[in-house]
Amino acid sequence: MKSGTKRYIVKFKTSSINESQTVAKHSGKLKHRFKNINAVVADMTTQSLASLKKDSNVAYAEEDKVVKMSSTTYADWGIRDINAEASFQSGLSGKGVKIGIIDSGVATHTDLTVAGGTNVINGSKTTSYADDNGHGTVVTGIIAGKGLNGGVKGVAPDASIYAVKALDSTGSGYTSDIISGIDWAIENKMDIISMSLGSDQSDVTLQNAVDTAYKAGILIVAAAGNDGKVTGKGTNVEYPANYASVIAVGAVDSTNTRAYFSSTGNKVEVSAPGVNIMSTYLNGGYEEMSGTSMATPFVAGDLAILKQKYPEYTNVQLRQLMDNNVKDLGVVGRDSLYGYGLIQGISSTPSVITPVTVPVTVTTPITLPTLIPTPVASMASGSYNRGIMVQLYARYSEPLRAFYTLDGSTPTTKSTPYRGYIKINSTKTLKVIAVDSDGNISGVLSNNYNISKYVKRKI
Repeated sequence: MKSGTKRYIVKFKTSSINESQTVAKHSGKLKHRFKNINAVVADMTTQSLASLKKDSNVAYAEEDKVVKMSSTTYADWGIRDINAEASFQSGLSGKGVKIGIIDSGVATHTDLTVAGGTNVINGSKTTSYADDNGHGTVVTGIIAGKGLNGGVKGVAPDASIYAVKALDSTGSGYTSDIISGIDWAIENKMDIISMSLGSDQSDVTLQNAVDTAYKAGILIVAAAGNDGKVTGKGTNVEYPANYASVIAVGAVDSTNTRAYFSSTGNKVEVSAPGVNIMSTYLNGGYEEMSGTSMATPFVAGDLAILKQKYPEYTNVQLRQLMDNNVKDLGVVGRDSLYGYGLIQGISSTPSVITPVTVPVTVTTPITLPTLIPTPVASMASGSYNRGIMVQLYARYSEPLRAFYTLDGSTPTTKSTPYRGYIKINSTKTLKVIAVDSDGNISGVLSNNYNISKYVKRKI
């Protein structure tokens, strides 16, 4: 970049404009066009910017800010803490789920398998996504370490990992490079985007990018940040974690106490291990690090497990399921220190949660479709040696009615209404739908229960 120039993100009012010609007319140089986000990146002086902003075809122009990885300090107790072993024992490993890790890349390591990736750093002289910092490799190991020969095992060791290099060797990158990474993730149909990075400044185009990805069905996870106060007071969640379409992750230590550095505020959604976390590193080695950067991949891995188990669920439904299946920490319910609580392996016993209002807003013109969550059962499909009581739950912006059948047929609004629990004393196929007040119907929950022995108890 020439001396005296800065990088800006420019949005035009219509897509029919010749962006390159318009930027050049104001003495700027076009650097990049996004595929799924209606904006471009351009280098120009402050004088050229002032001229560009007066152009009637320009909606806005904002400085392309520098984004940094959430800072870290250098036992894989985390896997045990979130009860990930329960998922492993259930045969869940994240297989078939695509995770795009937007970070400093991934280094070659015996404990890691990378399915693909890209380098989105504007102006980079290489297309390699090899990690020249180490941060991205640590994050990747927490998600998908294989645990070979005494190595580190991740939360979702069989997930398909895609390295999206957007941060350089110093751990920094332009906002536009992060947007390019999100753009690539949309284009390549990622299921989950993991971002252990952030900035204390909001950016309109970045918000539009994460909202577009969320609307496309992608789960987006980001570090809440390491700007928290020891007292736990204040609101300091970084961006993009601060946006409603992104899951903001806080960090806890091995006693499940909020890490002193973990950012706080009502945007914190869940917490995960983030202190002294051992993971893969450069040159085939291992490192112990701390930060919300470490907590974020635990959540990305947990979502991969949920996605594998419930492939028919939407990103909104999977997010709700994760928020429901937590260990509550701090004050009862969601709070500004821990969010809903500590994430837990999918085979952990979920608590039944009454639907409450949790609106998710996104910037215009992005709008989320009306979506009725498929109910989730308190008892998973499987074999039981006694009768069971099944409860249903779903998080939605208004109360839902549910109807069910036990003979394998698809339920309708004329089927048996749900009254708080379903008693199952013999082998049955439970199918359930939820209906809102406007008559919108959810997808069908289908669980098979094999009751091998039922002993009636005296009450």
